[in-house]
Amino acid sequence: MFYAIYFFGIRLILSTLPKEQIGELTYVQQWSTAALSIAMMTGYNTYIVHRLRSGTNLREVFSTVVWLRVIIGIVVAVFLAAMLAMISSVSPVTTLIGCCAVALMSNSYTLRYTFELYHHARMEFGILVALMIVDAVAIVIMLNVYAAHLSATIVLTIQTICTLPSVAILLLRTRKNGHLYARIDKSALEELFGTARPLSVVTALVYTHMLVDITLLQRLAGSEMVGIYGGSLYAGLPLMVLQGVLWSPLIPLLSRSLVESPQSAEAELSRGIRMVTLVIVCVACLLAACMPLIIAILTSGRFNDYQVEFYLQLLLATLGSLVFATQSIGALIGHYRVSSLSAAMLLLGSLCFDWWLISANQTNGLLVAKMLSNLLAIGAATVWWLRSRYHSVAWILVRSVVWIGFLAGAVWGTIVWIDSLILRSVLLALVAGFSAYAIGILQWEDRALIGVLMSRYRASPYRSSEKC
Repeated sequence: MFYAIYFFGIRLILSTLPKEQIGELTYVQQWSTAALSIAMMTGYNTYIVHRLRSGTNLREVFSTVVWLRVIIGIVVAVFLAAMLAMISSVSPVTTLIGCCAVALMSNSYTLRYTFELYHHARMEFGILVALMIVDAVAIVIMLNVYAAHLSATIVLTIQTICTLPSVAILLLRTRKNGHLYARIDKSALEELFGTARPLSVVTALVYTHMLVDITLLQRLAGSEMVGIYGGSLYAGLPLMVLQGVLWSPLIPLLSRSLVESPQSAEAELSRGIRMVTLVIVCVACLLAACMPLIIAILTSGRFNDYQVEFYLQLLLATLGSLVFATQSIGALIGHYRVSSLSAAMLLLGSLCFDWWLISANQTNGLLVAKMLSNLLAIGAATVWWLRSRYHSVAWILVRSVVWIGFLAGAVWGTIVWIDSLILRSVLLALVAGFSAYAIGILQWEDRALIGVLMSRYRASPYRSSEKC
């Protein structure tokens, strides 16, 4: 429901703002998200959920994380406003408002997400879903009211104002339930910066990779190409939604399974990766089949000349879901090195591929460079899992990449030879299903896990994803 409502806001932005303004909006949001995520150490989120479900000293850890992120967020916002004003001529006001919007929106994984973690650990998603829907309704209403005067700054201001009430409610609930108190605990700091310290490195590497990408695109191709990239990001929005929908209940379930039955850990982890990959890739095939219609509806035809970018974003999102999976699993079982290694490969890929591929083919070049970076990350993670004797996890990653590559070819073939969207959708659905079973992504014993995930779907708060 959240996605259905938020869709109208996305459509209004993409069909109203000039591509240069969409580029400024995307640039500020990505810089704000990256800077705040690195500084607020959002890589700890999976660790915190696992800790809240299984550890002691919970209130001290939770409170320490909250106040650290509040203090760090304020400092980073001021620094980022000054820096972007100097290097990119972005108004400091726009940057400060952008940082506020990123910190307060539930799909940014920064400050507001911190207040939601306690509910995630207990799988109490009802209040989170309700608040997200209220936010979406308010944002869409305000966007319509100011439709004739929209700019990047106004869009960010609307997002900030409309999400403040929900954050205030979450803060009050957290305080009332006794989960938050007004001090930073020394023992909690030692735990965060000792036991789980590599997770902050992972976050820094992942978001530095993102900053290199967006900054080089802006420098080498200009704001309009950043706007095209920002608009095409919404091709992968449903896949990012599904990633959150599936992993939000799956991580607590796997956490409980690891505590209750450590000997079956590898089988449970590999099955989780398989099932999430199966759903995401099958949905990606259906989206690819209907992509011309999606672009026409989503952008009122303004991006009809950039369909290749939308297809590439879908392929990139499927590969990115594998990287996210291996990093989440690594954090969950305490193997932080695999998360750090895959993140380092993402950054290495950006440094190796971005500059010449963007120069050669602008936005398309960046998307190809990002896919190569993701393949590097998946390859490195696969080698690490093999060396760590998690052979089933490694082979699932290999099979998933092969399957995605095969389906990418099938999508290209249907686009070239079949004009009917319905026929194309049916054919791709059949090809995806049969090939998944043939290659081992789908197995008969997975039906039990499918039932568990479907029972949690309606309660999951992640029907949103990255914003423009």
